[in-house]
Amino acid sequence: MGSPETVSGIIDDVVRGLVSGKKVAVAFSGGLDSGLIGGLSMRYAESVTFYVAGVLGCHDIAAAESAAAEMGAVLEVIEVTDAISVVEDQMRVTGCTNPLMLAFSSPLFCVLRGCFEEYVIGGTGADEVFGGYNKYVGVPNEELRNRMKEDTDRYWSETFPHEERIASAFGKTLLRPYLDERVTSFVGTLSPQDIRPRPEDRKRLLCDAAEDLGFGFLASRPKKAAQYGSGILDAVKAVCRERGIEYNQLVSELSK
Repeated sequence: MGSPETVSGIIDDVVRGLVSGKKVAVAFSGGLDSGLIGGLSMRYAESVTFYVAGVLGCHDIAAAESAAAEMGAVLEVIEVTDAISVVEDQMRVTGCTNPLMLAFSSPLFCVLRGCFEEYVIGGTGADEVFGGYNKYVGVPNEELRNRMKEDTDRYWSETFPHEERIASAFGKTLLRPYLDERVTSFVGTLSPQDIRPRPEDRKRLLCDAAEDLGFGFLASRPKKAAQYGSGILDAVKAVCRERGIEYNQLVSELSK
Protein backbone atom coordinates (compact mmCIF):
# COMPACT_ATOMS: atom_id res chain seq x y z
CA MET A 1 0.00 0.00 0.00
CA GLY A 2 1.39 3.42 -0.93
CA SER A 3 1.84 6.25 1.53
CA PRO A 4 -0.85 8.97 1.63
CA GLU A 5 1.54 11.35 -0.19
CA THR A 6 1.77 9.19 -3.32
CA VAL A 7 -0.61 8.56 -6.20
CA SER A 8 -1.08 4.98 -5.05
CA GLY A 9 -1.75 6.01 -1.47
CA ILE A 10 -4.29 8.64 -2.45
CA ILE A 11 -6.16 6.32 -4.83
CA ASP A 12 -6.23 3.61 -2.17
CA ASP A 13 -7.59 6.04 0.41
CA VAL A 14 -10.20 7.48 -1.97
CA VAL A 15 -11.53 4.05 -2.97
CA ARG A 16 -11.66 2.91 0.64
CA GLY A 17 -13.67 5.98 1.59
CA LEU A 18 -16.09 5.51 -1.32
CA VAL A 19 -16.86 1.80 -0.95
CA SER A 20 -16.40 0.85 2.71
CA GLY A 21 -19.53 -0.89 4.01
CA LYS A 22 -21.22 -0.84 0.59
CA LYS A 23 -22.29 -3.50 -1.87
CA VAL A 24 -20.56 -2.40 -5.04
CA ALA A 25 -20.76 -3.14 -8.76
CA VAL A 26 -17.60 -2.57 -10.80
CA ALA A 27 -18.05 -1.45 -14.41
CA PHE A 28 -15.21 -3.59 -15.74
CA SER A 29 -13.49 -3.88 -19.10
CA GLY A 30 -10.59 -6.10 -18.10
CA GLY A 31 -7.99 -3.34 -18.24
CA LEU A 32 -5.85 -1.30 -15.88
CA ASP A 33 -8.24 1.58 -15.13
CA SER A 34 -11.26 -0.36 -13.93
CA GLY A 35 -9.19 -3.33 -12.75
CA LEU A 36 -7.23 -1.35 -10.19
CA ILE A 37 -10.40 0.25 -8.84
CA GLY A 38 -12.13 -3.12 -8.75
CA GLY A 39 -9.24 -4.77 -6.97
CA LEU A 40 -9.14 -2.09 -4.29
CA SER A 41 -12.92 -2.29 -3.91
CA MET A 42 -12.56 -5.99 -3.13
CA ARG A 43 -10.38 -5.05 -0.17
CA TYR A 44 -12.77 -2.55 1.37
CA ALA A 45 -16.38 -3.02 0.22
CA GLU A 46 -18.94 -5.27 1.90
CA SER A 47 -19.35 -7.15 -1.38
CA VAL A 48 -18.13 -6.65 -4.94
CA THR A 49 -19.35 -7.95 -8.28
CA PHE A 50 -17.60 -7.15 -11.54
CA TYR A 51 -19.77 -6.54 -14.61
CA VAL A 52 -18.65 -6.48 -18.23
CA ALA A 53 -21.00 -5.64 -21.10
CA GLY A 54 -20.48 -6.45 -24.72
CA VAL A 55 -21.21 -8.55 -27.76
CA LEU A 56 -20.30 -12.21 -27.30
CA GLY A 57 -16.72 -12.81 -28.42
CA CYS A 58 -15.65 -9.17 -28.01
CA HIS A 59 -12.29 -8.01 -26.62
CA ASP A 60 -13.67 -6.73 -23.31
CA ILE A 61 -15.47 -9.93 -22.32
CA ALA A 62 -12.37 -12.03 -22.97
CA ALA A 63 -10.15 -9.54 -21.11
CA ALA A 64 -12.56 -9.27 -18.20
CA GLU A 65 -12.87 -13.04 -17.82
CA SER A 66 -9.10 -13.43 -17.78
CA ALA A 67 -8.44 -10.60 -15.33
CA ALA A 68 -11.32 -11.51 -13.01
CA ALA A 69 -10.05 -15.08 -12.80
CA GLU A 70 -6.58 -13.85 -11.84
CA MET A 71 -8.05 -11.51 -9.22
CA GLY A 72 -10.48 -14.05 -7.79
CA ALA A 73 -13.36 -11.70 -8.56
CA VAL A 74 -17.00 -12.55 -9.18
CA LEU A 75 -17.79 -11.58 -12.77
CA GLU A 76 -21.18 -11.18 -14.45
CA VAL A 77 -21.26 -10.95 -18.24
CA ILE A 78 -24.00 -8.78 -19.71
CA GLU A 79 -24.29 -10.05 -23.26
CA VAL A 80 -25.57 -7.56 -25.81
CA THR A 81 -27.65 -9.33 -28.45
CA ASP A 82 -29.45 -6.28 -29.88
CA ALA A 83 -27.02 -3.38 -30.17
CA ILE A 84 -29.55 -1.10 -31.88
CA SER A 85 -31.91 -1.37 -28.91
CA VAL A 86 -29.06 -0.35 -26.58
CA VAL A 87 -28.62 2.87 -28.53
CA GLU A 88 -32.37 3.44 -28.78
CA ASP A 89 -33.01 2.78 -25.07
CA GLN A 90 -30.14 5.07 -24.11
CA MET A 91 -31.57 7.85 -26.26
CA ARG A 92 -34.97 7.39 -24.65
CA VAL A 93 -33.55 7.53 -21.12
CA THR A 94 -31.19 10.46 -21.65
CA GLY A 95 -32.51 12.44 -24.61
CA CYS A 96 -28.98 12.33 -26.06
CA THR A 97 -28.59 12.42 -29.85
CA ASN A 98 -24.79 12.67 -29.97
CA PRO A 99 -23.60 9.56 -31.85
CA LEU A 100 -20.14 9.53 -30.24
CA MET A 101 -21.54 9.91 -26.72
CA LEU A 102 -24.07 7.14 -27.31
CA ALA A 103 -21.37 4.80 -28.61
CA PHE A 104 -18.89 5.51 -25.83
CA SER A 105 -21.39 5.16 -22.99
CA SER A 106 -23.24 2.08 -24.26
CA PRO A 107 -21.27 -0.42 -22.08
CA LEU A 108 -21.83 1.68 -18.96
CA PHE A 109 -25.51 2.00 -19.85
CA CYS A 110 -25.77 -1.79 -20.01
CA VAL A 111 -24.04 -2.20 -16.65
CA LEU A 112 -26.18 0.42 -14.92
CA ARG A 113 -29.31 -1.17 -16.35
CA GLY A 114 -28.26 -4.74 -15.58
CA CYS A 115 -26.49 -4.70 -12.22
CA PHE A 116 -28.25 -5.27 -8.91
CA GLU A 117 -26.09 -3.05 -6.68
CA GLU A 118 -26.92 0.60 -6.00
CA TYR A 119 -23.29 1.76 -6.12
CA VAL A 120 -21.34 1.43 -9.36
CA ILE A 121 -17.64 2.22 -9.51
CA GLY A 122 -15.21 2.19 -12.43
CA GLY A 123 -12.22 3.71 -14.16
CA THR A 124 -13.85 6.87 -15.47
CA GLY A 125 -11.44 9.77 -15.92
CA ALA A 126 -8.20 7.81 -15.91
CA ASP A 127 -7.20 8.90 -19.42
CA GLU A 128 -7.91 12.57 -18.72
CA VAL A 129 -6.18 12.64 -15.33
CA PHE A 130 -3.18 10.44 -16.12
CA GLY A 131 -2.56 11.39 -19.75
CA GLY A 132 -3.73 8.19 -21.36
CA TYR A 133 -4.89 9.44 -24.74
CA ASN A 134 -2.65 8.90 -27.75
CA LYS A 135 -3.24 12.51 -28.83
CA TYR A 136 -1.18 13.66 -25.85
CA VAL A 137 1.99 11.97 -27.09
CA GLY A 138 4.70 14.40 -28.16
CA VAL A 139 2.87 17.68 -27.47
CA PRO A 140 4.75 20.51 -25.69
CA ASN A 141 4.42 20.80 -21.91
CA GLU A 142 2.03 23.73 -21.80
CA GLU A 143 -0.14 22.29 -24.56
CA LEU A 144 -0.25 18.95 -22.73
CA ARG A 145 -1.61 20.63 -19.62
CA ASN A 146 -4.13 22.60 -21.65
CA ARG A 147 -5.38 19.56 -23.59
CA MET A 148 -5.76 17.49 -20.43
CA LYS A 149 -7.67 20.31 -18.75
CA GLU A 150 -9.90 20.79 -21.80
CA ASP A 151 -10.74 17.09 -21.87
CA THR A 152 -11.44 16.99 -18.14
CA ASP A 153 -13.64 20.08 -18.39
CA ARG A 154 -15.46 18.50 -21.33
CA TYR A 155 -16.09 15.39 -19.27
CA TRP A 156 -17.73 17.41 -16.49
CA SER A 157 -19.79 19.59 -18.85
CA GLU A 158 -20.91 16.92 -21.35
CA THR A 159 -20.28 13.32 -20.28
CA PHE A 160 -20.99 13.67 -16.57
CA PRO A 161 -24.58 14.95 -17.02
CA HIS A 162 -25.24 12.18 -19.55
CA GLU A 163 -23.96 9.47 -17.19
CA GLU A 164 -25.91 10.94 -14.28
CA ARG A 165 -29.14 10.80 -16.28
CA ILE A 166 -28.55 7.11 -16.94
CA ALA A 167 -27.67 6.39 -13.31
CA SER A 168 -30.71 8.26 -12.06
CA ALA A 169 -33.02 6.38 -14.44
CA PHE A 170 -31.94 3.07 -12.92
CA GLY A 171 -31.62 4.25 -9.31
CA LYS A 172 -27.82 3.94 -9.24
CA THR A 173 -25.03 6.03 -7.77
CA LEU A 174 -21.86 6.35 -9.83
CA LEU A 175 -18.53 6.53 -8.00
CA ARG A 176 -15.55 8.09 -9.84
CA PRO A 177 -12.37 7.76 -7.75
CA TYR A 178 -9.95 8.97 -10.43
CA LEU A 179 -11.87 12.25 -10.65
CA ASP A 180 -11.87 12.79 -6.89
CA GLU A 181 -10.39 16.17 -6.04
CA ARG A 182 -7.66 14.58 -3.93
CA VAL A 183 -6.42 12.64 -6.94
CA THR A 184 -6.69 15.44 -9.48
CA SER A 185 -5.15 18.02 -7.14
CA PHE A 186 -2.14 15.83 -6.43
CA VAL A 187 -1.56 14.98 -10.09
CA GLY A 188 -1.90 18.69 -10.84
CA THR A 189 1.17 19.42 -8.69
CA LEU A 190 3.36 17.12 -10.79
CA SER A 191 5.44 18.28 -13.73
CA PRO A 192 4.32 17.50 -17.28
CA GLN A 193 7.37 15.24 -17.58
CA ASP A 194 6.00 13.07 -14.78
CA ILE A 195 2.73 12.64 -16.67
CA ARG A 196 3.85 12.74 -20.29
CA PRO A 197 2.77 9.61 -22.17
CA ARG A 198 5.03 7.82 -24.61
CA PRO A 199 3.73 5.70 -27.47
CA GLU A 200 4.77 2.47 -25.74
CA ASP A 201 4.21 3.65 -22.17
CA ARG A 202 1.05 5.62 -21.43
CA LYS A 203 -0.42 6.26 -17.97
CA ARG A 204 2.90 5.34 -16.34
CA LEU A 205 1.83 6.97 -13.05
CA LEU A 206 -1.20 4.68 -12.88
CA CYS A 207 0.85 1.64 -13.89
CA ASP A 208 3.29 2.39 -11.07
CA ALA A 209 0.39 2.80 -8.65
CA ALA A 210 -0.97 -0.60 -9.68
CA GLU A 211 2.45 -2.15 -9.04
CA ASP A 212 2.68 -0.45 -5.65
CA LEU A 213 -0.80 -1.62 -4.64
CA GLY A 214 -0.28 -5.25 -5.62
CA PHE A 215 -1.94 -5.27 -9.04
CA GLY A 216 1.09 -5.04 -11.26
CA PHE A 217 -0.24 -7.64 -13.70
CA LEU A 218 -2.90 -5.13 -14.76
CA ALA A 219 -0.33 -2.62 -15.99
CA SER A 220 0.51 -4.57 -19.14
CA ARG A 221 -3.01 -5.52 -20.14
CA PRO A 222 -4.12 -4.16 -23.55
CA LYS A 223 -7.05 -1.76 -23.60
CA LYS A 224 -9.46 -0.65 -26.28
CA ALA A 225 -11.82 2.32 -26.17
CA ALA A 226 -15.20 1.35 -24.72
CA GLN A 227 -17.11 1.74 -27.96
CA TYR A 228 -14.73 -0.67 -29.71
CA GLY A 229 -13.74 -3.09 -26.95
CA SER A 230 -17.36 -3.98 -26.21
CA GLY A 231 -18.15 -4.72 -29.84
CA ILE A 232 -21.39 -2.73 -29.55
CA LEU A 233 -20.48 -0.03 -32.07
CA ASP A 234 -19.26 -2.63 -34.56
CA ALA A 235 -22.58 -4.48 -34.20
CA VAL A 236 -24.52 -1.25 -34.73
CA LYS A 237 -22.46 -0.38 -37.80
CA ALA A 238 -23.02 -3.87 -39.22
CA VAL A 239 -26.77 -3.27 -39.06
CA CYS A 240 -26.27 0.14 -40.65
CA ARG A 241 -24.39 -1.44 -43.57
CA GLU A 242 -27.25 -3.88 -44.06
CA ARG A 243 -29.66 -0.95 -44.21
CA GLY A 244 -27.37 1.10 -46.45
CA ILE A 245 -27.06 4.01 -44.00
CA GLU A 246 -24.35 5.59 -41.83
CA TYR A 247 -24.32 5.36 -38.04
CA ASN A 248 -25.06 9.09 -37.75
CA GLN A 249 -28.11 8.63 -39.98
CA LEU A 250 -29.34 5.82 -37.77
CA VAL A 251 -29.14 8.00 -34.68
CA SER A 252 -30.96 10.77 -36.54
CA GLU A 253 -33.74 8.37 -37.55
CA LEU A 254 -34.08 6.95 -34.04
CA SER A 255 -34.38 10.45 -32.59
CA LYS A 256 -37.50 11.25 -34.64
